[in-house]
Amino acid sequence: MLKFARRFAVALVAAQIGFAGFGAAAVLGVTSAKAEVALGSHGAWRGVTMKVEGRLLYGVETFLQNGAVAAFIVDGDTISLLLSDDGWKLTQGQAADIVIDVDGHKYQGHGAAPQANMIVAPNVTLEFVKAFVEGDTAVLDIGGGVTWTLNLDGFTASFKEALHAVGGAI
Repeated sequence: MLKFARRFAVALVAAQIGFAGFGAAAVLGVTSAKAEVALGSHGAWRGVTMKVEGRLLYGVETFLQNGAVAAFIVDGDTISLLLSDDGWKLTQGQAADIVIDVDGHKYQGHGAAPQANMIVAPNVTLEFVKAFVEGDTAVLDIGGGVTWTLNLDGFTASFKEALHAVGGAI
């Protein structure tokens, strides 16, 4: 399971550097994700912490029945939504429109693929994260062809646990 945390960390670095114009290919070889810690599970979610290139990241992740993973990762003041499915064959840099319905409230955003099996939507808003905190179910329409349904039970407790694990306060 920590393999996913490492993959997310590498993709997050790739997304931040690669899509800023430096070329993700050079970054995808980064293997400096250290001290990944899977925290306790709460409902469908669990908290995670990891250290990447000296930065302490934290967040939450959930696993779908088909092995796909959805995660929110916090790096400083930036929160990114990461979606991964080993069955995807995306082109590096491929854009994806994402529409998410949380209990009837719709949010739209854009992501890009730092690697063939992942989409990263950087800079999600606190309003969007708050919807997950207060919601019961999120339905994701990814690229107009893939639909995921996420049970939000345990999201808040997992996020709080991850925040506390890195010394943050609510």
